[in-house]
Amino acid sequence: MQTILESAATSLELCSLTVGLELYSLNFWVIIKDDAFQIGSIESFHIELEASSPADFNPELQSRKWYYRFHRAITSIGFTMIEEDHRVYVKRSVKNFFILSLYMDDILLAGNNMEMIVATQKWLSSTFEMKDMGEAEYILGVKIHRDRSKKLLSLSQQTYIKRIIERFRMHNANPVDTPMDKSCVLSKELCPKREEEKKCMTKIPYARAVGSLMYAMMCTRPDLCFAVGMVSRYQSNPGPDHWVAVKRILRYLKGTSNLALCYHGGSLRLVGYNDADGSIDRDERKSTSGYAFLLGGAAITWCSKNQPCISLSTMEAEYVACTSAVQEVIWLRRFLKSLCISAHVDDAAVIYCDNTATIAYAKDPKYHGRTKHIDSRYHFIRDSIAQGEVVLRHIPTNDMIVDRFTKPLRRDAFHRHALIDPLTRAITLAL
Repeated sequence: MQTILESAATSLELCSLTVGLELYSLNFWVIIKDDAFQIGSIESFHIELEASSPADFNPELQSRKWYYRFHRAITSIGFTMIEEDHRVYVKRSVKNFFILSLYMDDILLAGNNMEMIVATQKWLSSTFEMKDMGEAEYILGVKIHRDRSKKLLSLSQQTYIKRIIERFRMHNANPVDTPMDKSCVLSKELCPKREEEKKCMTKIPYARAVGSLMYAMMCTRPDLCFAVGMVSRYQSNPGPDHWVAVKRILRYLKGTSNLALCYHGGSLRLVGYNDADGSIDRDERKSTSGYAFLLGGAAITWCSKNQPCISLSTMEAEYVACTSAVQEVIWLRRFLKSLCISAHVDDAAVIYCDNTATIAYAKDPKYHGRTKHIDSRYHFIRDSIAQGEVVLRHIPTNDMIVDRFTKPLRRDAFHRHALIDPLTRAITLAL
């Protein structure tokens, strides 16, 4: 088990941040932002790895030392660290509840008692060098918009997206309707083979562009999940066709910079969607898994990735994909339970799958001759179902909202689950 000092000092799970912001908004809580990290406030600790001279200054070590000091201080006034994310602290009483989240050099403090929030903030300011940023409007480049009367929260990155469009000189490009063309097939065969071709591609900011796109995808843009995942596979040796695919994603962003994740105060029951497709990977012939989990009307976590093994059937690919989804939902359930907020936290999480054979195989522990080769680690799903943590349910393929996480789609299919939000006038990613 990691010690406090060994754990990452400033790396809050983005999913934790999304869940926290949603719960803050739906419960009419006030969200205060503080600028927290100040190297000058670090105390001296007896640590073997402590830098002995300015030349040996280690920013990572210093941030850990600051976090250790912060942890000692905040727990001394009644806050408890959540095991599911060591950068989230809670404080409970009979009537009051507070959540404190650390991210990089920011602190988000929220709760249902304004007087107690102000008192905690004053204590933090007197103990650390902090700057009160007022009620949170931005966090890590993500715009926070709230309408308490409608219990609505939206998260968007319009400013960030416009900045990267300018940075990669795509401001005059024509927008497109999807991040990846339906006929697009990327592979290593498209990578440069000759040295002059490779040298020419070194002038292209491929890795920087992919990194910028990945940040948008991770924070508020699950619609980029598959496309960004595909282009990121070729960062070590990209070719002209790979760069065209990256520029298409930028063109798509240019026309959809107002997209937002909108949480509308719906049920706080955790619901997941899981899918797989085996026709995309031309390099290793591995299937692509995709999942998303929704809470309060929109996605709080999402993923699209290559599977670690080659599947011999659609059922097997979907079964393997379910493993990653179940792993994620178990963490989510524990995180929500630690927050003691969701009324449905003890209910089994529902994961929708469009393959009936996968559902039948997950529920039936009997021996099947055609599936005896499947690695036993993937039968973890059965144990989760037996313990009442997860329920698999069938859904028609046309209603599978993570279908676009596993392959490129035509415009109509890609946008099937997008709605217009009347408040923000932004296209809500219902996924």
